Amino acid sequence: MKKKENIIIIVVLVVMILAIVGVSYAAFSFSRTGSKVNTITTVSTIL
Repeated sequence: MKKKENIIIIVVLVVMILAIVGVSYAAFSFSRTGSKVNTITTVSTIL
């Protein structure tokens, strides 16, 4: 039973670390200054 708990803890820690690294990468790549003008386009669907 103790081994199963350790495996679960390790998996949770790895997932948390990957999530933190992913969010940090996304934040740094988003905060980079670009030369393009930021535009938002919306697509309307007709039903």
